[in-house]
Parts: sequence; C-alpha cells; structure tokens
Amino acid sequence: MAERVGPEIVIRTARRAEILAVRHGVLRTGLPIETAFFPGDDDPQTRHFGAFGPAGAVACLTFH
Repeated sequence: MAERVGPEIVIRTARRAEILAVRHGVLRTGLPIETAFFPGDDDPQTRHFGAFGPAGAVACLTFH
C-alpha cells in the first residue's frame, strides 16, 4: 500500500536497493557504498519503507 503525501511524494514499502542511495548519502557520506548495508537488512522480518518523489527516494526508514 502506498500513501501520497503532497502532490509528488509517495510513501510505500521499498526494497533495500531502492533506499540505499539515501541511506548512504545521509548516514555514510564519503564512505564506500558497502558501509550502507546493515546487519539484518536481508532478514525476512526486516521492513524497509521509503518516501519517493519524481527523482527517486528522498527519505527512508528500516525496521529491524
């Protein structure tokens, strides 16, 4: 299920690959992209969510 927030932002479940650039840019700036992969990301119970605009992800949230 997706929820529209404003005219161009949609919040929805996401795959890790969709939010990796945001996570890397905010939390791991200047470090290798691999540092944005966290333990538990691939656990079946982990849930990723993202806020997406026309150019892609603008925010993310992961529940471990």
